[in-house]
Amino acid sequence: MHTYGRTNKELTVLVPLPAADVRAKEIEWKCTTAELRVRARGADLLCGSFFKPVKPDDSTWEIEDAPGGGRRLRLGLAKARANEKWECLMRDEVDTTVTSRVFLDLSIGGAPLGRVTLGLYGNAAPRTAENFRCLCTGERGLGQRTGTLPLARGASRPAALTTRRAWQASRCTSATPSSTASSRAS
Repeated sequence: MHTYGRTNKELTVLVPLPAADVRAKEIEWKCTTAELRVRARGADLLCGSFFKPVKPDDSTWEIEDAPGGGRRLRLGLAKARANEKWECLMRDEVDTTVTSRVFLDLSIGGAPLGRVTLGLYGNAAPRTAENFRCLCTGERGLGQRTGTLPLARGASRPAALTTRRAWQASRCTSATPSSTASSRAS
C-alpha cells in the first residue's frame, strides 16, 4: 500500500518494494498526465488514474532504503496546477457512496414529463452535496437579492432539455414559459 504527502507543487508517493534486492532496471514506470503505472519484476505496484492531472515530464522516481528495513520507491509527481488541493492520489480512492438523494420533477407546459433522481456523493464533496441538497429543499431561507424568493431550484427553467434526456441546467431564479423543473430532496 502506498502513502503520500503533498506540497503546493508536488506529491511525494512512497511505495514499498516487494523485495529488498529489486534494482532500478527492474522498475517499469509509465506516467502520463492522467495515469500512472509502476511495476517491479512484472508485478503492478501502483496503477490507475490520477485524481487530478500531473506534469509527467517533471515527475521522477528513485529507490531508497525504507526506515525499519527493506526498500521503497519514492515518486515525485509534479502537479499540473500548483496550489491545487488533492483529496486523494488516485480516482479509485474517492468515496462514491451516495449519502442523499434529490429529485427533479419535470414538466412541459404544465404537463408532467417525469422525475429525475440524483444521488449526491457527500463523502467525496461534502459542501457541494449539502449546498445542492439545501437548494433542492429550500431550507436555507430566502434569497439575498430579493428577500422574497426562497433559495430553491423549484419552478425554474432548464437551459436545454433534449429528447435524449440530456439535461443541462442553468442558473436561474424564476420560471416563465414552456418548460419548468421543480426539485425536492428525498
